[in-house]
Amino acid sequence: MKVEVVKPQDLGASERALWADLRAGNAELANPYFTTGWSDVIARQRGDARVAVISDGAEVVGFLPYQCASRVALLPMGGALSDYQGFICAEGAEMDADEVVAQIGAGRFDFTHALTSQKSFGEAQRAVSSSWIACLGEGFDAYAAAKRAAGSSVLKRIRSKRRRMERALGDLRFTAFSTEQADLDALIDWKRQQFERTNRPDVFAESWTRAVVNESFNAKDDDYQGVLFTLHAGDRLAAANFCLRSNQVLHCWFIAHDDEFHEQSPGLVLFGDILQSMESFGAKQLDLGAGDYRFKSELATRAREVGAGFVGKPGLSTSLRSMQYAIRNAFERLPLGRVSAWPGKAMRRFDLMRGLAEHRSDSH
Repeated sequence: MKVEVVKPQDLGASERALWADLRAGNAELANPYFTTGWSDVIARQRGDARVAVISDGAEVVGFLPYQCASRVALLPMGGALSDYQGFICAEGAEMDADEVVAQIGAGRFDFTHALTSQKSFGEAQRAVSSSWIACLGEGFDAYAAAKRAAGSSVLKRIRSKRRRMERALGDLRFTAFSTEQADLDALIDWKRQQFERTNRPDVFAESWTRAVVNESFNAKDDDYQGVLFTLHAGDRLAAANFCLRSNQVLHCWFIAHDDEFHEQSPGLVLFGDILQSMESFGAKQLDLGAGDYRFKSELATRAREVGAGFVGKPGLSTSLRSMQYAIRNAFERLPLGRVSAWPGKAMRRFDLMRGLAEHRSDSH
């Protein structure tokens, strides 16, 4: 195996065509985070964005997009903004992840949402969670019928909430593919207020993250673009949902609502409108992302497992990371209530901050 490191913008036409072919033949890579468009937009905002081009003899067999967190550690492309990570490769292909990282010249590659279906990460996954997906391949009516057959009342509850919202606030207006920059700006402001209230790192504190969102919002490529959905009560914006789109897949990225409308659950009402509109623009899958939220599991028709962990050959860097996970896992097994979760929360916060940090000039 041979690994060549290039900047995303330096990928040749043949490499981009192969990337597209590998995605087309592997349903697990349909999400927008696995497109060249995602790597391109990150590279235009971060100088440390790289792609490992992996060859078997003279044949390129895969790619690993990443960014440099430090001299020794790599992060997935987009870091804290990335909800899916992994190799761009044929379905069932196995990459020697440790060797790829070694040839890049790093100590390890830290991941937070890698596909568990990719055997390349194997036992390197130290924690697994579910990412929730609503499949509408047969259209909304078939999706709704399947939810009813499964005993779910979530769509009925959404319709009821919409009617109550209309009685309280007047006519509601749903907009798909909104081009209103002011509505996107309002969504970002709401998210920043939410981060402050919950004492979470502000994803938008760094200028490059806002630039990535705005560039995605203005992208016109069907294979990668940002799509804004909005719900207005009269002339007032009640909720907004900014998604990434790749052909038939919508991935929910940022959603928020006006706090004054909180009792009406405008975000959930907006989800109902989005689901009903998907057939009109050819989307067949709404990826709700990871997270232990009731509405995600209720709206989903299936779950995809993603893992957190690291890969890399034995050394000081991997030993330190292994020690961190050992402490985290030991605490989580102890009956200490909320204290048991502290090391895990600290690790996730640290990884988030590393992913948000401005790019380094000494990239791999």
